[in-house]
Amino acid sequence: MSTAELVDHPPPDEPAREKPHKKAAGRTRGKPPLALRPLHRMWRRTIDEIVVSEIELPVRALPAGLRGLVACQISDFHVDRDEDLERLALAVETINQQHPDLVFLTGDYFSGPDTMNRYLGAFRDALKNLKPRSGVIAILGNHDHWSSADRISEALRRAGADVLANESRRLTLRNENLVVVGIDDYGRDAPSRRARLPT
Repeated sequence: MSTAELVDHPPPDEPAREKPHKKAAGRTRGKPPLALRPLHRMWRRTIDEIVVSEIELPVRALPAGLRGLVACQISDFHVDRDEDLERLALAVETINQQHPDLVFLTGDYFSGPDTMNRYLGAFRDALKNLKPRSGVIAILGNHDHWSSADRISEALRRAGADVLANESRRLTLRNENLVVVGIDDYGRDAPSRRARLPT
């Protein structure tokens, strides 16, 4: 997940600042085979840690009133286990601590239909806790199409997200206009890969 601050000039040549948040999701149910446990521990540490990377995102001709707007983006939840759902709740809490203007959810919410069926309601309820000042924008990923694009889109909408599939929205923020474009999974619906910008 990252927090982006919109600026109207390129950022200086310096690495992104990272603020590790030492929060970890719950314990893993069951244990992997003995030979795989060290690898499993490293993998769980990697995916359970919530890290915020702050970047300045240059936007050409950005209106002065939108300078310093804060957006958070999070992707690839793959809510397939109880631990993943716990990690999502921690991510939502961490996002809210950034006091964002916008939140972008960028796909692959589940790995497949079985886990989607099990966790869809809890996933929706976790995302309802997002508190951006101006809105939540979501797109789907390839795994979401494999699971159920319609059901996941409906859950996202019920959580308060605006779901875009090769579409755009003109937002009014701080009395200025900002166009947001949502491109669907590249492998889907090939004739409509271009998002239409509002006039």
